[in-house]
Amino acid sequence: MILSKEQKREIARRIENWGRWHWGGNNTSASGARSPFPAYNLVNIDSARAENRNIPVLMGEGEDTDRILRGMNPELVKALIVHYLSRAMPRDRARRCKVRSVRTYYRRVARAEEVFNRLCFPRQRQESIKQFASIA
Repeated sequence: MILSKEQKREIARRIENWGRWHWGGNNTSASGARSPFPAYNLVNIDSARAENRNIPVLMGEGEDTDRILRGMNPELVKALIVHYLSRAMPRDRARRCKVRSVRTYYRRVARAEEVFNRLCFPRQRQESIKQFASIA
């Protein structure tokens, strides 16, 4: 199964949102404390030049993505996380995934994207199959 560019962008967006949700990058203040008032948690008081300062974290989607990732093979999860959240060179990413070649690393990422997409959007896939069957 080959994923479209839109599907890959959606996977990247969800993994990046999950990373901010999981590691608490956007919802903590400089001291690490959270305000008891939710409206104050929307504003990040870190550096004004921080690149993720104005990116909101979708909490529910982060939880859903976490549930999906926990249901996947750990090797595939690591490949997704390293691929979308690491700024390293492909050779270094392959090493982090404990893979000898970059080609194998990219195959693992492609497989992880397929599994993630299937687990993330199972109903959409079934509906498109039914729609295609009714047309044919």
